[in-house]
Amino acid sequence: MTASDRFRLYRFYHSNGSSKDWGIRINNDGTLIRKYGKTGSRLNTSVTPSHLSHRFQKLVNEKVNKGYQYLGEFYIDDNGKVLDSPPLPSTAHQPIILEPYIYWRVKHISNISIHDPVLKQYLKIIGHLSDIFVTHMPEQTEWIKAFISSQPAFEGNGTTGKLLKTDGVIPLLFLMALKKCVPVGFSVSLTTEDFIAISDQLKLETQALSFFGTTVEQVRPIAEALGLLVKRLDLSGIQTEVADCYF
Repeated sequence: MTASDRFRLYRFYHSNGSSKDWGIRINNDGTLIRKYGKTGSRLNTSVTPSHLSHRFQKLVNEKVNKGYQYLGEFYIDDNGKVLDSPPLPSTAHQPIILEPYIYWRVKHISNISIHDPVLKQYLKIIGHLSDIFVTHMPEQTEWIKAFISSQPAFEGNGTTGKLLKTDGVIPLLFLMALKKCVPVGFSVSLTTEDFIAISDQLKLETQALSFFGTTVEQVRPIAEALGLLVKRLDLSGIQTEVADCYF
């Protein structure tokens, strides 16, 4: 795929007759630009740095596997209109460039009440995870405190939010740990802005960690405390019972 002003356009058709579009192209500077949203609406725009441009085909394959149909290459103006020829210059609208994010959602069983045993178990778990962070990283618990304070007042079918780069990796680790041990009746989902699911298996989520500029080894101490990594054995204190062996 060479750099072009045209987008490769894919469309997903819902059973109710509506549809949503997803377009992607490689810019001249090597960055990936995507436009996505409801067909005919003003599409959102997301830009991926050039060093991640190798993900182009992977992103396309993921959309196709989800049922998106390839329509061809088109121009897309700032209002999301699909065009065969380049759009005329316009000063009325500027593209909306969204900051990359990781989307999270905590979903619970319907009609849950503050006295429900399942909710009490859930609150006990998030309290325990909070204590681990307070012990190991007491200066980085503001997001966790805000998250916990919002939980008893569940409305609708759960709570949602977005993690930005500026939030740091702590919220991600907290939610991954919660996802790993959440009680039956609750579920935790984490996805990238491209709707790629993030699991609770930390070693498999190096891409999610790199989003926050860190690696598995850099977060190992807190990850081990949270149960996201198996603790390494310390062999430094182990001595053999036989001093010398001859073979």
